[in-house]
Amino acid sequence: MVFPIMKKNICGGIIITQTDNSNNIINIIMGKSNNNLNTFENFGGHPSPSDSSCFHTAIREFIEEFFNFIPSSSIIDSVCNSLIDNSLIVAQIEFNGVSYLIDFSTVELIFSIILQHIPDSPLSKYLINNKFDYKSYFTDRIITDKSINGLNEIHSLHIIPINDVLKNKYKLRRFSKKIINLFF
Repeated sequence: MVFPIMKKNICGGIIITQTDNSNNIINIIMGKSNNNLNTFENFGGHPSPSDSSCFHTAIREFIEEFFNFIPSSSIIDSVCNSLIDNSLIVAQIEFNGVSYLIDFSTVELIFSIILQHIPDSPLSKYLINNKFDYKSYFTDRIITDKSINGLNEIHSLHIIPINDVLKNKYKLRRFSKKIINLFF
């Protein structure tokens, strides 16, 4: 695990993978772009004035795009601190900003932190037996509204075999493709 790069005023992004029992990466979680339904992308974007670092930008953008809501700075800080304290950044790449690689189990932690801050969140219906029911969430989470102010940017979430992505079986946004090729 690595300590995240914390530069200011540059883009940040999150790449999410799933591993098998031998810790081999088998899948990548991507969003289908709401602006072009033929393309898939990672989670990330440009810094906002309230972001203290590219790591904060990456976490804020991930929450906005994956969970489709604008997180408070206290949620972003809690997530950042938890990922650092628990050494959950698998790898990072600097390319037009910084992208951080995390395992899908980290998404479950982020989900639980959001619910700690907002127990009555609409996301709470996906807490089943103290676990994130991501399969139901992925099935339900289809956004057709136009993107506006950081929301509705991702139409739907998909688990894609990493080998299919690397063999160009999916059309990726240019930046996402470059980042994935640098990581893998």
